[in-house]
Amino acid sequence: SVVCGADNALGVGDNQDKYATANIQDVSTLNRWAVTVNVGYMTEEDMAALIKRHVPAINKTQAKKIAQFGKLCQTAFLLGGANGLTLPFSPRQAIPIAQMAVAFKDVKLAIEYNFKNCFDTAEQAVIQSLIDQVW
Repeated sequence: SVVCGADNALGVGDNQDKYATANIQDVSTLNRWAVTVNVGYMTEEDMAALIKRHVPAINKTQAKKIAQFGKLCQTAFLLGGANGLTLPFSPRQAIPIAQMAVAFKDVKLAIEYNFKNCFDTAEQAVIQSLIDQVW
């Protein structure tokens, strides 16, 4: 049999990671795993394909642009600081953004409703600059 575990903390969760709500891991728990794998973000191409697979009504160009925007957000999240973001961007945002983009016929409005409004004014400015880079 195979047992898998996942978490959003690097090491024991001692500020090496970016997820504020991730719990500190006990070293005795970490030592019990024979194999550990760090899985990073998916590529833009994979994200665009995932979006298109889950939202077939979205056109290929829009799916690529959402994926490009997502990759910029992921980079800003990893960057942190004054020009960064405090929340990551994942398929959990990309798919509903694509669904709303089809419904609203407006990708930027979908991004605003799903992702941008989660941030304070300073980070909304960062997100707007990322939107401007893509569109």
